[in-house]
Amino acid sequence: LVATIKRVAVITVRPRLWQEAIVERVDMHINLKSIAFALVGEAPRRELFGVCIDGIDLRIGRDNDEDMKTWAVEVDKLQVDRLYPTPDVLLASVRPPFLKWHILREDCNSSHTLLGSGDLTVGELEAAVDDVTVQQLMLFVREAVVEPPGLQLEQVLQRTASTYSQSCREPPDLPPTFTLRSLVVSSARLRIWARLNMSNSFLPRALVWFVRVTGLGVSVLQLDGVVIEVPSLRFFQYECLFGRPDPPFMGSTWGLLSRLGKRYVPELMQCWKSVVSNSNIMFGGVLSRQFWLPKNRVVNTAHAERCRIGRRGQVETKEDGT
Repeated sequence: LVATIKRVAVITVRPRLWQEAIVERVDMHINLKSIAFALVGEAPRRELFGVCIDGIDLRIGRDNDEDMKTWAVEVDKLQVDRLYPTPDVLLASVRPPFLKWHILREDCNSSHTLLGSGDLTVGELEAAVDDVTVQQLMLFVREAVVEPPGLQLEQVLQRTASTYSQSCREPPDLPPTFTLRSLVVSSARLRIWARLNMSNSFLPRALVWFVRVTGLGVSVLQLDGVVIEVPSLRFFQYECLFGRPDPPFMGSTWGLLSRLGKRYVPELMQCWKSVVSNSNIMFGGVLSRQFWLPKNRVVNTAHAERCRIGRRGQVETKEDGT
């Protein structure tokens, strides 16, 4: 076993255990019919948002001879609801499966994470947002975040009392990195409905100015079934440049997301036709499909509340009251 600990290669030699010599392959299968959880607010203390995930299938396989490990995840359905003050569907998968994910890891005994291949498939989704949803989300985040991010005043005063060399005795740890040889992401499709007041502070000022000019002074941004669609893309060794495959990716998670974003931004920019034809951005929507032939959502029924609040403020499930 070879491992890198604080920039030092450590080689460990041990005899093989008899359990490892007998067990050549281990397979694990977990299947959940449905799982649901709720986000409970404090003012008032009640269920604000609910998430329901149906048909979860997880398969994990380990081959000790080949030193490989595989993960396969499949989810049939996902639905996120707003339950207060009025029920509404925020995010829902239109048809199963919602998600398929398969990944292969090679050289598992090594300290370095080597991912041989990855396949990701995402089904069609519907999303809806309005002013009430934004307000409830902001209130919930304000209640959930007890302390602001960063150093607190007591920590700052404690560090200033000592020299910098004493407060940082050891060098910082290296960021976790991994290698990904190939990745295939399927085509994805998202339809969006929105009703947002132009006076909301979270909207970019440039967007507000643009919509008010092109929309002839509209005060509410309306999106009715805007389609955001991207094609299937192949990354790294599956992608060929001048007839030669690209080298595998080596870096952190943020580096991987940055590489993927560079490929997806041009594809997302091509969705502007659907934004114009299914919104009131141009001329208040009088000449668009949004005004004459609006689209309807496929999933528009929210699930019922799964929790109840007791007299003392405790959260109880409606099934058994525990």
